Amino acid sequence: MLQYLDAADDVTIVGEVATELGTWQTEFPVAERTATGIEAIEIALHHHHLPKLAAAGVIEYDSTRGTTHARDPRRRKRPGISTPSEGCNAG
Repeated sequence: MLQYLDAADDVTIVGEVATELGTWQTEFPVAERTATGIEAIEIALHHHHLPKLAAAGVIEYDSTRGTTHARDPRRRKRPGISTPSEGCNAG
């Protein structure tokens, strides 16, 4: 998800992030994805993942507007959160 947000030029709608994650998770083209599956991803992002990433300083998240964007990678370096090139070192 961070790779997608890093590549975005500006603020991204959470639904767009959910659609992209649905593609990565299922490897199905847009036409073959179900609305229910994308909605489930969007709900998980809204209630769980995005608030945690925002609290950790990794992203900016506006739950009222349903938008998000990545913070500058130099400002989001936190213990237990790795960049894609470093691999996962959390938990």
